[in-house]
Amino acid sequence: MANATKHALWHKAHVETSRNSTFSALFWIMSFEHLAKLHNVPMSWIAALRFTAQPSYATGDKWGLKPLPLFINKDGHCYDSLWASHLDGVEQGLIIDEKFPHMRDPEEVAISEAALAKETLESSNTSTP
Repeated sequence: MANATKHALWHKAHVETSRNSTFSALFWIMSFEHLAKLHNVPMSWIAALRFTAQPSYATGDKWGLKPLPLFINKDGHCYDSLWASHLDGVEQGLIIDEKFPHMRDPEEVAISEAALAKETLESSNTSTP
């Protein structure tokens, strides 16, 4: 989760797993991680897809894929899943153009900036003797 301070995607997942008494969010995170390793793509690319899992003893477990959603909300901002996918794709050399053509939601930007500021502060505190 190298880009955890640059986007808020995993922050939301952490919030969901820490408040949720079920294993649903953790199941999806671990599934995304497994599929990303299997296909050698960033985990955020898998998370941006809309998978379904249908466990069934009668018919066997099935995975499905829903149609891709719009990645831009009603306010004209992209969802952080798109931003995270772009950052991770650039980092892995799968996206050549680093320029991101969409505007991020100001709330998501604030979460990212707060996390980056915290990380910077913590690293400066540990690097000084």
